[in-house]
Amino acid sequence: MSFAGAYWREDEKRKQLQRIYGTAWNSQKVRNDYLHKLEEAEKRGHRKIAKELDLYSLDSDLLGGGLVLWHPNGDMIRHLAETFWKEEHLKNDYQLVYSPHIGRSILGNK
Repeated sequence: MSFAGAYWREDEKRKQLQRIYGTAWNSQKVRNDYLHKLEEAEKRGHRKIAKELDLYSLDSDLLGGGLVLWHPNGDMIRHLAETFWKEEHLKNDYQLVYSPHIGRSILGNK
């Protein structure tokens, strides 16, 4: 189905290995159903929808790797989801705890 390269133990000085991803099916119909589901899922993938609806952007040079800049449309969806989540947790006697988003680099060594 696909393949990817990876260095042994993430060391570019070492030999590059190949990962091969595949599937096996007991009938052609089951295989075709699976492939159809993959195609449908790709049409609704979060990356595609995020662009179409202008939900967020990722700019690793500006913000840092993996940090999201929520656009107004995306922020509203996020707000609604977080509000729902918070209300459900409080209804079920959970307590909320907040922590800093960043900390000292020594925390990564603990």
